[in-house]
Amino acid sequence: MHVFPHSHTDLGWLSTIEEYFDGENLDFYIGSINNMLTTVVEQLEQDSNKTFTYAEMKFFKMWWDRQNDTKRDNVRKLIHAG
Repeated sequence: MHVFPHSHTDLGWLSTIEEYFDGENLDFYIGSINNMLTTVVEQLEQDSNKTFTYAEMKFFKMWWDRQNDTKRDNVRKLIHAG
């Protein structure tokens, strides 16, 4: 069996993009995209056997814009490593 971790979050479906990203409206979405992406990247950095696919580039861009140069370089390395 193969498991492919991924995420799918509609942009602005029941809450605004910002509410999904920051976890501001817990009536519709429990958690935050920001925390989810941070956690996923931490897990990928710890284990090179893990993979992750992500479709919502708007959320990724919002997360990316908040990262420092070191974290961005680490993400680039993860992407290049596959």
